Amino acid sequence: MFQEMNSELRRAALNSSEDSPRSLVANSPATQSWLEREFKDHPSLLRELFDSWEFNARHNQVMPAGDDWDIWAIFTGRGWGKTRALSEFTHRIAWDNPGGCLFLAARTLGDVAKVLVGHPDSGLLATSQARNPCHMSSRQGYPVLQWSNGAYAEFHSSEEPEKARGPHTVGGACDEVATWKTVRDFLGNTTFENLGFGMRAGPHPRMAVA
Repeated sequence: MFQEMNSELRRAALNSSEDSPRSLVANSPATQSWLEREFKDHPSLLRELFDSWEFNARHNQVMPAGDDWDIWAIFTGRGWGKTRALSEFTHRIAWDNPGGCLFLAARTLGDVAKVLVGHPDSGLLATSQARNPCHMSSRQGYPVLQWSNGAYAEFHSSEEPEKARGPHTVGGACDEVATWKTVRDFLGNTTFENLGFGMRAGPHPRMAVA
């Protein structure tokens, strides 16, 4: 329900030159009245809608629409909200692919744990969603992020391209790629290249790169 409602609000925001559904509602009494009527008997759901990322995010902070793309490249600086955008993208990929294998990659494994997973405001654990919560777990002795629908994310770094060989994934997120070390495996491939080769599971594998 929220996804459909947010999509409808975002289309309306785009048509009215507002930068997010939130700004549309704030500046449109007619839209406010419409939402109040729609959620008249469910005020708690309306509050949940207002708290959702899809409602509050700017247009350029949400996954692009359509099916004609595989990589979402985010070129931006500090303060833009890229960590939150990567987290929300990853939650969406996990939700759309129950039981699927994802990847989380950064310059070092420490960066994966500290930023993508553990950032206190914008990381995946901090933004865990009630419909599909996630938690730290392990598989075959390696740490993973596990979602309740069976999807899980393996951790990768630019320092160990060999570990990125093999897994068939539904996609994932790469942080601060411009800072990655140029380490190559025995075939001459980097971690980023191997992750791309492995994106061949699910109906439409996708990655977000910042």
